[in-house]
Amino acid sequence: MISASQLRLALLLILLVEGFFIQGWYRGQPEAIQEIDSKKAQFQTLERNLAGQQQKLDALRTQISQLKVQRTNKLQEFQTITGENIDWNAVLSRLLSAESSGARFLSVVAQPSGELTLEGIAISPEAPRTLLSQLTSISDVLDLQSLRWAQDNDPPSFTAIFRVRR
Repeated sequence: MISASQLRLALLLILLVEGFFIQGWYRGQPEAIQEIDSKKAQFQTLERNLAGQQQKLDALRTQISQLKVQRTNKLQEFQTITGENIDWNAVLSRLLSAESSGARFLSVVAQPSGELTLEGIAISPEAPRTLLSQLTSISDVLDLQSLRWAQDNDPPSFTAIFRVRR
């Protein structure tokens, strides 16, 4: 059997070993607490940076949305101005080539929808008879919708409405 003195010695040895481990644990605890505090500070800094970056990201998203709206508006304006790809130069050149010595074209108004209004006057008595054939001669580019004469005016004036062929 184990004697009382051996038992005391074993208990003392166990207490010394536990004391050694507890002392090591207490020594390491401030370092662990300090490391935890350091990591918490780093985490809080990263959180603040992330919040700042999120605000910048939100501002950029807002700018992108605004730019997309502007781009859509500009595209619509461009399509309106260009009349959905109507070659107005070719159309107007062809129309103006139909002007004869009997009529003078005074104004041309083109709509983005492809409608074109021509106004002019007769400078010779045969213009009311010959203008219709001259205007239908350009039917490859323009469809004549109507031709109205104001015979009461001096000189007689006319308004022709066309639709651009596409």
